[in-house]
Amino acid sequence: MIPNLSGPDLLLRGRSSRGRSLRAAVLLVAVLVATLAGCSDDGDPTGDGDGDRSGSTVGASVDRASILAAVADDLIVPGYDDLSSSLDVFAESVSSLCSSPGDSELAAARDAWRPAIAAWETTTAFGIGPAMEHRLMSAVAFAARPAAIDRVLAGDRGVDPESVRIEGAAVHGLIAAEHVLFTEVADVLVTPGGGRTCEYLHSVAVLAADAAGSVAEEWGGAARRAFVESTGSGAEDSLPLLLNAVTHRVKAVDERSLRDIVAADSYDDLADGRKDGPAGVGLSRQRTGLLSAIDVIGAGPTGISAIVRERSPETADRLEAAAAAASAAVAGIPESVAGVWVDDATREQAAVAAEEVAALKVILVTEVASQLGVTITLSDGDGDS
Repeated sequence: MIPNLSGPDLLLRGRSSRGRSLRAAVLLVAVLVATLAGCSDDGDPTGDGDGDRSGSTVGASVDRASILAAVADDLIVPGYDDLSSSLDVFAESVSSLCSSPGDSELAAARDAWRPAIAAWETTTAFGIGPAMEHRLMSAVAFAARPAAIDRVLAGDRGVDPESVRIEGAAVHGLIAAEHVLFTEVADVLVTPGGGRTCEYLHSVAVLAADAAGSVAEEWGGAARRAFVESTGSGAEDSLPLLLNAVTHRVKAVDERSLRDIVAADSYDDLADGRKDGPAGVGLSRQRTGLLSAIDVIGAGPTGISAIVRERSPETADRLEAAAAAASAAVAGIPESVAGVWVDDATREQAAVAAEEVAALKVILVTEVASQLGVTITLSDGDGDS
C-alpha cells in the first residue's frame, strides 16, 4: 500500500523515515506504471486496425493471438488459396480435355491433378473453421467408391455439376477423379465417345473448385478474424481445434499408413485401404500432410510450439526435436507405397520414418495436450481398419 504522506504520523517521523517512505512510494508507483504499460500492446494481430482483443487476457492470451495470426497468415490462408487455385487449374485442364480429346490433353489433366491433391493434403493439418463447417472433404477428397462411379458413368442420368452433386460424396472429389484419370476408364477420354465420362470428370472438378473457393474466401475475411480472436482453451476455441487437427493428421500417418506398411511382408499383404491409389502417390500424400502438420507445430517463436514453450520450455524442446526428426525421416521415403519394397534400404527408411512419426504422435497426444489443457478427440478415421 502507498503510505499516507499527508497523515499526522508522517509529521512525527524523522527525515530518514520520510525518505524511506517516499522511496517506497515512488518504487511502488513505478512498478504499477510498468505493469500497466506491459498490459498494452501496439500490435494488432486481429488485422482489423483497432487493436481490440475482446475476451483476451494479459500474458499468454495476448501472445496467443499473435501466434494464431501468424499461423493464419503464413499457413492457413495461403493454404486454402493454393487449394482453390490448383483446383481451378485442374478444372480448366479437364475442360480442355473434353473440348479436344487427346493424349497430350489427358497428360495435362493428370499433371494438374497432382498439385491439386498435394494442396488438399496440405490443408488437412488445419481443416477447421469453414472447412469443417462446410464439410469440404466431402467435395474435395472423400474416399470415393469406384463401383459407384462406374454406375454413374454407365447410367443415363445427367452428369452435369448439379446432377453429380446429388449423387453424393461417394462419386465426388479428387479421389473420384483419380479413378477416372489413372485407370482403364481413362482410355475413353481420348476418344470422341468419351463425352459423358469427361463431362462427369469436369463436374467433379468444378464442384471441388467451387467448394474450395468458398472456404478460401471465408478464410480471407471473417474466418481469419474469428480464428485469431478465439484465444481461449474451450473445445471450440482455435488452439484446441488446431492441435486436434495437427494431432489427427500425424496419427493418420502413423496408424493408417506407415505402421501397417512396415509390419507387412509385401505390398500384396496390405489391406486395400493402405495401398496406393491408381496414381501411385500414396506415401507422397501422407508426407505432404505430415509436413504441413509440422509447419503448424512450428519452432522457436512460431506455431503451437511457441504456446507450449510459455508453459514448459522442456516440452517445447522435445516437441520441436521430434518434429524435426519426423520431417527428416519422411524425406527419404518413396512417393508410392509399392516403392517401399524396392530394396532393403527403402524398407529400413520406412521403418525409421514410422518410428519417428509415432514418437511425434505420442508427444502431441500426451505432453503437449496436457500442457495446453486440450482434450484430443476421436477423428473420423479412428477405429478405421
